[in-house]
Amino acid sequence: MYLPSIGYALMIEVLVFACLYHWKRRWNAVILYTFSLLFIVYPLFTVKRNMEFADPVTFWQREANYSPQKLRPLLALMYTYIQNDEMKNAAALLIEKKIDIQSVISVLENPGKVDFLLRVMISNSMRLENVVPIAERQVKTHPRDVKYLNTLQLVYLSLGEHTKAKQIIERTLRIDPNHQYTLFNQAKSIHSGWEVSTSVGMLSKSG
Repeated sequence: MYLPSIGYALMIEVLVFACLYHWKRRWNAVILYTFSLLFIVYPLFTVKRNMEFADPVTFWQREANYSPQKLRPLLALMYTYIQNDEMKNAAALLIEKKIDIQSVISVLENPGKVDFLLRVMISNSMRLENVVPIAERQVKTHPRDVKYLNTLQLVYLSLGEHTKAKQIIERTLRIDPNHQYTLFNQAKSIHSGWEVSTSVGMLSKSG
């Protein structure tokens, strides 16, 4: 039972009560009809609300639409997308609402999904100063994973920190001399002033 459903039902009940009383002035009929309608309308709204609550995505979408200025429903919706492996929807929400990545990362345990979201932020130039510590932590935890090293070099390049980017590029190539995206970024950095590669291919499938 939910307050909005009660409100709708009572409103309809009062209107019907007034109309029937004015029309027939028969209390028995009024009571019968209004309570019959009440018990029809009220369960319908309750069932509809229960159906919304049954699916976490639908529930949090509804909450986010009702309270667009509140962060909590947006974070919950994004986390639900991530838990359901709906990473494209999570990325779209991240970009559209410009959600603080720190709040999302704090509840994620899958480093591949974290990396995916970081790359989305880098390719859209979103709050890059917040991406750096997360990308650095990823590399510290996985020091020989070239995917996370590549993400770190990308954010350094995006911020114009060329010396740090060059160090990460060289470190990555020592681990994998043929790493395609690192070689591409190295070439771009040499020939066009540390431009950042944001090709679609770098948004690699999250692990």
